[in-house]
Amino acid sequence: MNRIVSSTAFKRLNLRRLSMWTDDSTDYTRLLSVFFRRSYEAAGGAVTSTDYFKQRQEDLSALVKNLKDFRPDAQAIFVAGNPVDAPRAIDVLRKSGFRRPILGGDGFDMDLASSVSKPEFANDFYFSTHAYRGDTRPEVLAFIDAYKEDYGKEPENAFAALGYDAVNLVANAFMRAGTTDSVKLAEALLATRDFKGVTGTISYVRPNRVPVKPVSIVGIRNGAYSVLWMWQEEK
Repeated sequence: MNRIVSSTAFKRLNLRRLSMWTDDSTDYTRLLSVFFRRSYEAAGGAVTSTDYFKQRQEDLSALVKNLKDFRPDAQAIFVAGNPVDAPRAIDVLRKSGFRRPILGGDGFDMDLASSVSKPEFANDFYFSTHAYRGDTRPEVLAFIDAYKEDYGKEPENAFAALGYDAVNLVANAFMRAGTTDSVKLAEALLATRDFKGVTGTISYVRPNRVPVKPVSIVGIRNGAYSVLWMWQEEK
């Protein structure tokens, strides 16, 4: 997924220089930063600076000062953060006058337009995610209807859909294995091909057990969400 975000930054948005902010509190955000930087630099981009913060950190003024004082040439910023970091980081950057693109990973898959202090602050923001709520496939529409019936609202992000797919993948493997034996169940799961999930068609064909499934790059422009690019790895 990091490769898709870095490719979007370099090839689709023509960003050749960017700065990075990294939440140094979790393995997810640290690795997100490492792998994004590796992919972006391999594509030919330059990371002009990297700063670190802690999850739920209120004061980000030092990071903003470093960005403005030392890296005014940055064409964008990539923020490796969790959902709790996104609105605060965007607010701080936009209030400081930073109007260039902001990029993030799937940890920023949330309703940003209504979470920041001003809807216009979410403009020119891009993130990768496992699914898109605007998808019109039957599996997606049925899931949204069921979610609304249970919770009275539409799912806010892809994480509910990921959990739903995970349970159904195990159920599907159980039906094929005909047993709860852990070894046979794992074998059936790894034999899954073309499972029609909410987050896309899922297959297990790689030795590292990471499924082959689509990734979406979502852009927010003037408060409106849209899929800019769907990427599907070849099996």
